[in-house]
Amino acid sequence: MKQHIAKVAAACFYHTRRLRQIRRRVGQAVTTRLVLAMITSRLDYCNSVVYMNRRRNSHIGGSRLPY
Repeated sequence: MKQHIAKVAAACFYHTRRLRQIRRRVGQAVTTRLVLAMITSRLDYCNSVVYMNRRRNSHIGGSRLPY
């Protein structure tokens, strides 16, 4: 799991650096939309990974998930 987190963080860092290079060409409004889209997609992805991990390991604690 730590290796996966490191890869996701590295990908985010890469995309952030790329946005930094193009922000002057596309303007502030487009840059803001791109940053928000990147953050939202990464949060959505990470939430789904955590959710699936909890679902997969729910039998370990003996309790069921509330959702």
